[in-house]
Amino acid sequence: MLQPNNPDIQMMRGRRLYRAGSLKEAERAMRKAIEIDPKRARFYVELAKVLLATKRGAKEAVEALTTARKAMPENAQLVILLGDAHAATGAKKEALGNYAEAIKMNGGSYPQAQLSIGKLHRKSKDYDQAIKALTKALEQYKQAVQPRGQAETCLEIARTYLAKREFDPAKEWLTKAQQSDSSFADPYYFIGRMLAGTRSTRKDARTALQTYLKLAPSGDFASAAKRQLTRL
Repeated sequence: MLQPNNPDIQMMRGRRLYRAGSLKEAERAMRKAIEIDPKRARFYVELAKVLLATKRGAKEAVEALTTARKAMPENAQLVILLGDAHAATGAKKEALGNYAEAIKMNGGSYPQAQLSIGKLHRKSKDYDQAIKALTKALEQYKQAVQPRGQAETCLEIARTYLAKREFDPAKEWLTKAQQSDSSFADPYYFIGRMLAGTRSTRKDARTALQTYLKLAPSGDFASAAKRQLTRL
């Protein structure tokens, strides 16, 4: 039986809608949960994740996470999310400060924070600093034996080289990303995009893009992969 005044039920509904990609409905359900019980810090974290997935929500995500942090000041994961929110608003200095703080809170080694630093530097075209941070992230993910983290970091290194138009090392790092975790879809999209530019490799490009869509039919690059396939 539906319990509209139960904050946990509303939050569970919001999480389910978020996973299904229904962001507006997810935000509405989570805001209802917070309205019912505004003292639950975790609710603000969940809302911030939804807001960050929208084009307009980064500033509100910063506000939600700042509220949550008052109740969970020692939560390093929350500080990383706050950094992501600041990065989405264009506040690079604040974001880097958040990531550095999270690393310090975690004893000086936090590969997720290093990965976030690398992504931020790549997006701001500071490629040398991006490679430096991503190299640290990869070393730490290897020490922690986290294949998915290794794959995501290898992909970010590849994307940094792609941004620099250095295609040979980019291809090498995309291959490493695949080898780290074969179930990670994103490398297949970037491989397909690279191969699509040459007539002799278009068949392989099609295979890579189809593999991406099989692994992540609703992934971040699904629409772009489908458009690319129509042109092959």
